[in-house]
Amino acid sequence: MSINKTRRVLYKMARLLGDVNAAKKGKIGRRVGRRITGKATGRMLRNVSLARMMSIHSGSWLPPVDVYESADEYYVYVDLAGIDHESLSVTVDDRQVRVRGKRQLPRHKSIAGVHQVEIELGHFSRTVPLPGYVEIDAASSTYTDGILAITLPKKQKQGRIQVTVSPGEE
Repeated sequence: MSINKTRRVLYKMARLLGDVNAAKKGKIGRRVGRRITGKATGRMLRNVSLARMMSIHSGSWLPPVDVYESADEYYVYVDLAGIDHESLSVTVDDRQVRVRGKRQLPRHKSIAGVHQVEIELGHFSRTVPLPGYVEIDAASSTYTDGILAITLPKKQKQGRIQVTVSPGEE
């Protein structure tokens, strides 16, 4: 993306955010235009996502997930800070886990202005594929300090066994 194109995009984003004076002076385009590669770009795009800028209910956001494996189990950790455990739903299939819920902030009587909006709100649904089959009857989960921990025992491998044939009654 050229620097001029980047400046135009940043100008439009600044207008959406209400920072029209900075956009008119061109400070945003020049400041970021020189450092438009690497970490600065990733940080800019992460912090200025359209879902965060607009107050339109998109219906979904995705919480971050980590999946670990031991010899006998899979461990799925979901970052769900600020969510009431009663609004969470966990569904386990043979090879996937689905976590659903809703994050809400407390309502304030009056808000004069918004200076920063970064917390994702509303309903979410996250399906996590698992690297192997699990025993769905033995799955368990706990929710502590904003982290949902799901423990999924691995399904024992199906193998071949030799079955002896015994004579039946006559």
